[in-house]
Amino acid sequence: AYESAVNKLAAALENKNNLSQEDADGLKADVASTQAALEFSTRNRELAELETLKYAAVVGENYTTASYAALTDAKNAIDTLAAQDKAAEAAGSGRVNPQVFIDARTAFQTAMDGLVDVTALKAAISTYKSLAADKDLYTEESWTAYENAVKAGKELLEAGTQQQIKDALSAIAAANEGLVLKEDLTVQDMIDAAEPILNAEGSKDKYT
Repeated sequence: AYESAVNKLAAALENKNNLSQEDADGLKADVASTQAALEFSTRNRELAELETLKYAAVVGENYTTASYAALTDAKNAIDTLAAQDKAAEAAGSGRVNPQVFIDARTAFQTAMDGLVDVTALKAAISTYKSLAADKDLYTEESWTAYENAVKAGKELLEAGTQQQIKDALSAIAAANEGLVLKEDLTVQDMIDAAEPILNAEGSKDKYT
């Protein structure tokens, strides 16, 4: 009925000279009423729900807080819409418009594409922490540069972009490579710097 009404309207519009305003309004009303009477398909709802299955494979800690939150919000939006549509379907009341599911699915896909990976940055921060016990082996200037580069990187864990994180990793790597050992180090200095590592829990067996 809907397709027929649309075709009749299209045909009438091709002969506007023979179309009265009253007839045009009637044809438009037919299109509107038949469209409203359409039984919404579950296809777009099901496609949206299938899309959200990808969420389970995403490890939140591997991405910025903001990008993972955006994905979670997009997933929850589809869950809410699906529940609402299923309840309406069972009750025979107003269903969720299929276009809403299409838009929600697109939003989820966009959020998936927008995930910002921070695994490499977290690994670089971990390396810094492991070296912190030995920071007295390095000149203050070179260690401070390294420390500042890592600090800037940490600030990106919340909402940094992929490019910002890439740049931060380069800066951290450069600062790490630029660490300069103090010239007046003695053997005892090195032993003292290594002592916290040797005394760490579980380390005794490794070095004896």
